[in-house]
Amino acid sequence: MMYHWKMCLAARPNDPDQAIQAFGEALDHGYFYPAALVRDDEDLASLQGMPEYEQLAVLSQQKFAETEAQSRPELLVIPPEGKRPERLPLLLGLHGNSQNARLAANDWRPISAKGWLLACVQSSQLLTSDAYIWNDLERGSADVQELYGLLNIKQAIDPDHTVLGGFSMGGGLAIQMAVMGAIKARGFIVVGPYLRDLEPLTPYLDTAAANGLRGYIVMGLQEPPEGQEIMRKIETFLNAHGIPCALEERPEIAHAFPADFDVSLDKALAFLGEN
Repeated sequence: MMYHWKMCLAARPNDPDQAIQAFGEALDHGYFYPAALVRDDEDLASLQGMPEYEQLAVLSQQKFAETEAQSRPELLVIPPEGKRPERLPLLLGLHGNSQNARLAANDWRPISAKGWLLACVQSSQLLTSDAYIWNDLERGSADVQELYGLLNIKQAIDPDHTVLGGFSMGGGLAIQMAVMGAIKARGFIVVGPYLRDLEPLTPYLDTAAANGLRGYIVMGLQEPPEGQEIMRKIETFLNAHGIPCALEERPEIAHAFPADFDVSLDKALAFLGEN
């Protein structure tokens, strides 16, 4: 995405040579983009039709199509630190849109120091060569369930101490899967979750409440007002239907993990009854 931003920043003031150079460098490093980013982005409108750009754009789209056809969900597992119990508590972490499992593992890694197994799922929905999205929530849920099933075969997971975690769109998917019971979970811990449509959760609310599901949301007060409104609606909606949900407000962050996320994790685990 850094190369794409560089292309856009050069193209907007009409510096096509620098934009095309950045595009070429991206391809040389194994990065490529779909039509939405090389054809439909208004910042790159001035480059359309230029022979050098067209050559790179065609190559980029071909590589993207080849990779997308073979894209499968992936799982990155970080073992717990210290003594391992017979059955492991698990945090299943979902990256945000435009991210991948490696970035998610960096964000959620403090959980492993608390004796938890960390497993980060990477979506099969490709955005660029190293960035993935969850826009199709049904497909995303299927990806997560598939890899969770494989993880259960390889690891002794404690189903009574399993938590779904997620950031941004991955946070929204984590909430949806926890409430719907797609994976048996004690609760969810999410940062900056995006889940606009709560209506699909309605048929599952009574069961989730009866099963003792709990949730914890970390929200940055520098988030755009629309994002904050979505998170407050999630909190209000779940609490109103008997699913305890806490909202931790962090004034110093926008749409990101706080630097001291381990502190938030302690609070979240305590709220879920895991401390």
